[in-house]
Amino acid sequence: MDPVSQAFIGATAAQSFVRSGAEKTPFTARKMKLAMLAGILGGMAPDLDVFIRSSTDPLLALQFHRHFTHSLLFIPVGGALVGLLLYALLKKLMPKFSEGLSWKLFVLFATLGWATHGLLDSCTSYGTQLFWPFSNYRVAWNNVGIIDPVPTLSWLVGSYLAAKLVDPKWARAGFLIALAYLGLGVVQRDRAFDVQSQLLAERRHSAVRRDIKPTIIQLFVWKSIYEYDGRFYSDAIRVGFGPAKIYEGTKVGLEKFDWAKFASEQSGSSTAAVDTLTAPNALMASVLETDIKRFDWFSDGWVARIASRESETQTVLGDVRYSMLPQEIDPMWGIEFDPSKHDTHVSWVTFRDLTDRRFGVFWKMIKGESLGELADLVKAVNDPSDRVISFPTDRPESDIDVLETVLLMNEIEGHMRPLVQTSEVTGASGEFAWDFDWEKPWLGAGSMLDENGTFKILLWGGFVRATKMTSLALEATICHEFGHLLGGPPKQMFPVAGSDVREEHWSSAEGQSDWFAATVCLPTVYRARGLSDDEIQARVAQAGLEFALFSHHHFESDVPLPSLQASAKETPSTTLHTAYPSLQCRLDTYRLGAGCSISQQSCPARPRCWFAD
Repeated sequence: MDPVSQAFIGATAAQSFVRSGAEKTPFTARKMKLAMLAGILGGMAPDLDVFIRSSTDPLLALQFHRHFTHSLLFIPVGGALVGLLLYALLKKLMPKFSEGLSWKLFVLFATLGWATHGLLDSCTSYGTQLFWPFSNYRVAWNNVGIIDPVPTLSWLVGSYLAAKLVDPKWARAGFLIALAYLGLGVVQRDRAFDVQSQLLAERRHSAVRRDIKPTIIQLFVWKSIYEYDGRFYSDAIRVGFGPAKIYEGTKVGLEKFDWAKFASEQSGSSTAAVDTLTAPNALMASVLETDIKRFDWFSDGWVARIASRESETQTVLGDVRYSMLPQEIDPMWGIEFDPSKHDTHVSWVTFRDLTDRRFGVFWKMIKGESLGELADLVKAVNDPSDRVISFPTDRPESDIDVLETVLLMNEIEGHMRPLVQTSEVTGASGEFAWDFDWEKPWLGAGSMLDENGTFKILLWGGFVRATKMTSLALEATICHEFGHLLGGPPKQMFPVAGSDVREEHWSSAEGQSDWFAATVCLPTVYRARGLSDDEIQARVAQAGLEFALFSHHHFESDVPLPSLQASAKETPSTTLHTAYPSLQCRLDTYRLGAGCSISQQSCPARPRCWFAD
């Protein structure tokens, strides 16, 4: 836990053993203060292992934190070291204070403080090697968060009152109140575990392994993680005074990292050849393999590849046990490495991004509030008496952060990239890449085929952060850009240089790209999230509306607002191959295309405001 908690649980433990009679003598007061001081130092000293680190091996600190200094066997050694050092210092610097206080008392109080440290750390989910040197198993009882004000204040107040009033009963009271709170954490953890069992049954997921982990500052909201069919899934579970509440995470999950499979892919070996890589002189006996195994040990096997954070040369693995919000699967930390550099240590990377929006979501979970449901949206789309879907409240800029953006990019890419094929007609090589720069203020997005035939989607932070941008509008944008390559005819037509002749471009027309987004891309993404047909229809229509209103605000504010209650009036004599029609026409495309999400129902005709056929 945090240093303040470690300090004052040590202090209350030591002060609880001070013998005090009915009469509060100066000697007893000095002994109580000594117990407080030695308990604090003994309670904090085990974390001096953080200084065991290496400038060339970033994982050395992980390997030795909560290691031998936290083991049960080391308690008398550590307590003696702190106690004797404190005895020597006070004898020299404060002889009057230490007069009459035996070195044995110094060692006793420091040892009691040291003894609490590893046990308290084991109550969290990080893992503590209590049984070193006999075992490197990381004990994690998962019954309290790494920061929780209730036990911390109990220990702090109990220690302060014991020292001020020279009465150990206050230390004992503070210690026991906090201990009862930790016991309540066990009860809450088991309640959350039962809810997780129900969730697995509803999803028909047979978990290979599963766990429930506490979150910070309270015992209501817990992180649920489990492994099913080679993937990790994360949800938030709230267990309060009433019925439990589940805040579901992504239904796609993250694929569990398999080092043998990864090494085989990197070396181009067949599956049958993987076993040969276990030889001491082969790839899997490299520094890279050793580091990945150390990280896997530290993460207790909860390791996934985080493709959304990778570059062309760097592979990223994350510890999915921890995320900024409990229902998120994106990790707080991990390692990155170049697979081609087998004898180079990995780098340690962190992805902490605590925004006001995230904290607001977490606070809603603690209070048991809803994070927003699709029910009202579905009703708005399907109820003929109320066809209006409202746009979110105006704000100076979007609340979409870079992490949400890359997760969304990664999710949509996962569904669309298999469709990116080699084509002699368009010149596409079958390769795909993002041109994404969060720092660029440019207001726009696009797509291109580069000189190598790689299909690229261009997306910049200024566009994502702009006023009235929403997650749904961003989803529509990305799907629209994929539609330029995957949407099919009609294609864009551009003039040949020096002539009036127009030739067909590789890219689908703007209208066809919108149609692809509404009928293929968005429904595919939403169906993978577990939405029903009605919910998908509503979500596609809403995405089109928010995309149209965003475009209206920034590019065509002088025309009437597009509306789901209206329809475009224009009917061009020929299909628009390059130009844009009205924003109302673009919204019509999403509204009509949303009907394709209904099972056993044919898609309606494409809107006449784009297409002449």
